Amino acid sequence: MKRNLNTSLRQWINRLAHPVFASIGLTICLPVAANAIPSPELVIGSVSSLGQVFAVGFAMISGLGAIVAAKLGFSPKKGSTVKYPVRLIGVLALITLALLTLNYWQYNTQKSADLARLQATLVRPAQFSGTEIKDISLKETSFSRQLDHPLGLSTSEAASLLALGNTAFYDIRETGEHAMGTLPGATHIRFPDFLQSRPVTGDQPVVLFCHNGNRSSETCEKLAAMGIDCRFISGGIEKWIVEGNGFSDAKVKTLSDLRAIPDYTNKDVLFSTDDFKSLLDTEDLQIVDTRYPGDFDSGHLPNAVNIPIRKLTTLNLMRRIEALDPSKPTIAACYDRRSCFMGQVLGLELAQKGFDFRGRYTLPWEFFIPPAPKPHIQSWQAAQKIGLWDQAISAVATALLWVHARSHILWGLLGLSLLTRLLILPVALKSERDQIITAETADALKAIKEKLANDPIRKARAVQAFYADKGLTPMRNLTALLFLPVMMVGVSAAQEASASLRVPFLWMSDLGLPDPNFIMPALFTALAGIYLAWAVAKTHRQTLIWLGLGLPALFAMVYGLSAASNAYLCCSLTLLLVQRAYVTGMFTSLQQKIA
Repeated sequence: MKRNLNTSLRQWINRLAHPVFASIGLTICLPVAANAIPSPELVIGSVSSLGQVFAVGFAMISGLGAIVAAKLGFSPKKGSTVKYPVRLIGVLALITLALLTLNYWQYNTQKSADLARLQATLVRPAQFSGTEIKDISLKETSFSRQLDHPLGLSTSEAASLLALGNTAFYDIRETGEHAMGTLPGATHIRFPDFLQSRPVTGDQPVVLFCHNGNRSSETCEKLAAMGIDCRFISGGIEKWIVEGNGFSDAKVKTLSDLRAIPDYTNKDVLFSTDDFKSLLDTEDLQIVDTRYPGDFDSGHLPNAVNIPIRKLTTLNLMRRIEALDPSKPTIAACYDRRSCFMGQVLGLELAQKGFDFRGRYTLPWEFFIPPAPKPHIQSWQAAQKIGLWDQAISAVATALLWVHARSHILWGLLGLSLLTRLLILPVALKSERDQIITAETADALKAIKEKLANDPIRKARAVQAFYADKGLTPMRNLTALLFLPVMMVGVSAAQEASASLRVPFLWMSDLGLPDPNFIMPALFTALAGIYLAWAVAKTHRQTLIWLGLGLPALFAMVYGLSAASNAYLCCSLTLLLVQRAYVTGMFTSLQQKIA
């Protein structure tokens, strides 16, 4: 069973090696400005060499694995009925499970750290040591000052007045805050609407409350200046709830519940700077900023719209919202606890009106657009970005233009094909011969592997000895891959040189443009098909597979190249076919027949 399994695995690997490596070779050569099609025989020859190297490596690893397993006591004992190394499989499974668990823990730890960083702004005070509020119209009354405020009421005093029922209570929080609960019998009027609507006179005492006493203390001071008997709850509804006083929403259980607003899409989504940049680059983003105008003017994100919801009356707020574009994705930028909460409140208003509100960006100070360098610095930077690769392409393109100035660019492309062919000729010829020998001795190598299938160590040595005896050098043949850049430079140079010229040729109006009739890419594909059928495919079935799958892929890769680039590829492939004919002895046979 084990022998059959190993034999099947090796056969599957041998079948897989050629198309996989060929696919890799073709995939990296898509016809874009920066890439080019490499010499076909380099890819195909390297596939053969890679297959040989893979076979030797697999045999060596198998042998090493057998030695390690024997040393650790994992190999089956002679006469044992166990078909598989159960202990080894168990240890590997435990190691895999441990690595997966560690990876999962690391992922969650990093995710938690990132979330904590984003959430830090949600509790960041608007004013702390070393900072000051930049908008003089924004009042901030600390809790300690509220306790000593002549208009302040303790929660117990407020509860007594509420029980007596002869004092009007007003909830001046935002509409979203009020929707989650309020004091029994309280009337809701938004903070910026209260003074404008003037719902109270001096005939009846009133008590105002907000979330933490800031808005209510500011409003009470203005009402008191107008002669109205106004008091506010020190610490606001927040202190009222945590002390166990009655509230219309009995579901308040956590700190976040104290300032909850109704749910809506993306209510709690927070963006990192990378996420924000990605959205800004890919979509027509609309940014809103809820800070007061003075703070907004001191610095804000590019093209941000200022909507200070805490300051605006409902009428003005609706006008600001109507001025926004509902078709654009919208994000609220927030800098501290107040602007984060007001950004969430504004998000509710926008969501209710059908806006695509995406969430809040809580690290806006990290975002900046660097200024453009001075012109002379830009010129210097542009020169520094031209690397050796681009310099090589430019040099070859210049040489092609030099040839064109004296004859025609096609002569330059033919000369470039000959030059690049000569550069790789020794390795290419050796690789071609090794392919032929490998095909001729495939049965002998297969017999060796089957004979030593149960002895990985001897099999590895036998495979190496077989390659040495036949003169096969797969590792040395892989040096042909070093010339892939040479071929890519040739195609890129042909593309660059022809793009600067407007040279007609036969049916083509410009060699710098793709062939409008696709004759050149079709010619290249046909030449490649001849090579694939001749040098690569070993059976009729393989021929059909290579021609059916390989040719459409090749055509798709070259049809967008310029006609000059395709001409270079056709010249190179024609020389490759001549080389193949030489290696297989076709010329010698032809001479003998003629003689």
